[in-house]
Amino acid sequence: MEVKIIKNILSENELIASDIERILGEKGIFSLEILGSPGSGKTTLIELLLDNFGKKYNFSVIEGDVASSVDSDRLNKYGIQVLQINTENLSSVCHMEAFMVHKALNDLDLDKTDFLIVENIGNLVCPASFRLGCSLRLLVLSVPEGSDKPLKYPLIFKNVDCVVVSKIDLKELAPFDFDGFKEEVNSLNRKAKIFELSVREKIGTQPFLDYISLKVASFKDNV
Repeated sequence: MEVKIIKNILSENELIASDIERILGEKGIFSLEILGSPGSGKTTLIELLLDNFGKKYNFSVIEGDVASSVDSDRLNKYGIQVLQINTENLSSVCHMEAFMVHKALNDLDLDKTDFLIVENIGNLVCPASFRLGCSLRLLVLSVPEGSDKPLKYPLIFKNVDCVVVSKIDLKELAPFDFDGFKEEVNSLNRKAKIFELSVREKIGTQPFLDYISLKVASFKDNV
């Protein structure tokens, strides 16, 4: 019975995610879902995108957290649309589901949006199975978290398009087996692009920005 219920939940989520994909496609809105553990650098990566593409695209951000508006408040300085979703009083506390994003779209001015970012709740487990209908799924993993995460949490690595290893400026303090990490990720997901960067020290950021720019351009050309 439990397996059947879970399958029903995932099937319903997939239907809503597909509708989100349709809505955003019709509006010509590129969308990026960012996943990762608390403190991995998800919001910092959003700031990198806003700092570099803020004049080129009209951004909107949906922030997911169990509680508080800390990250939303942090992004308000950019003068963009930022919508907060808190799950502490919802059934899905540890992750966002497609119905939450679908509802949030009604509260955003989509006519003033051509780049939507959805920052999921900090978690490497629950969000993996729940697609949100975004054009691109990106996972952020920081060097201090360790290079063994693909072994421990394989599903999320299988279900993303891109992996960013953040805070590489700390690699001398927190050893990280980059070769082993890449090998494990590739064994799970050969299509996933892997980037190593430090936003704070501006190391390796340009290849990542170029990748995002190409993804947006390709999306725009095909809608």
